[in-house]
Amino acid sequence: MNPVNEGLRLALAAAIAASAEARQCSERLAGKTIAVETLDQRWLIAFEPGKATVERGDGEADATVRGSPAALLAAFARDDDGSVAIFGNAELFADFRSAFRPHLKLPEFVGHFAEEAGDAVRIGTNAAKSAIEGLSGAVRTKAKDYFAEHADAPDTTTEVAELKERIADLEARVSRLEQESPPPRDEQT
Repeated sequence: MNPVNEGLRLALAAAIAASAEARQCSERLAGKTIAVETLDQRWLIAFEPGKATVERGDGEADATVRGSPAALLAAFARDDDGSVAIFGNAELFADFRSAFRPHLKLPEFVGHFAEEAGDAVRIGTNAAKSAIEGLSGAVRTKAKDYFAEHADAPDTTTEVAELKERIADLEARVSRLEQESPPPRDEQT
């Protein structure tokens, strides 16, 4: 199981177990789904009475909240919608956030840390993509060079076809000779 999915699921399960407000919210949201999107990730939170499941995917959602890691943290922890986009049923997301958000004041540096972490992930992703593109280009170049070096090798396709034809002719001749020749005689009789 994906550790992020499991972490989110456990956090939601703990909130439902510890808070009557969160438990009642899970009942109100039963059958509803909220999508949380950041970077290239998308999580779907589906609700049942007294339970929430989390999975990554592109499925339908009744409400979607999208933003950078820092913006999402601010939206969940401090009711700050300024840097996130909410699509679909915004009231459903507001109900979820009100019931499940941590009731503690987070210092401002936490948001900056989350933003820096998001930047690091983006930089790492771009570096990996660039390395893969470079490797792909090197393989193409090496393959092109190899085939260019071996382009003067003799083409044996015609010779192989001729040998196959000669073998077929010889097999046919042996077959004819076997049919034409009398059976071997037993020399002791």
